[in-house]
Amino acid sequence: MNFNHINNEELDALDLVKYSNSINSLEYKHYFLDKSGSEHYRLLAYIAQNNFNINILDIGTLKGCSALAFSVNESNRVYSFNVVIGHKTGTGVVYFN
Repeated sequence: MNFNHINNEELDALDLVKYSNSINSLEYKHYFLDKSGSEHYRLLAYIAQNNFNINILDIGTLKGCSALAFSVNESNRVYSFNVVIGHKTGTGVVYFN
């Protein structure tokens, strides 16, 4: 895959609507469907769509939209982990997920 030849028209032609139906938040659905150059989800989908039978590690997915974008090619396997910054509990102990 040659990343030097990817253009916005090619990225914006990707149909992500059927995948966006899995997103509960209207705000994040808007981000997911936004045109290239504004959000990165179309680029992630393009990368996944043009690579076959690979493992993709998605770290820090937050709402799952990046993992969803990577899932457009069913021959690939996506492993997704969210990163949670430590938070204080009532005991003053900081836990990390």
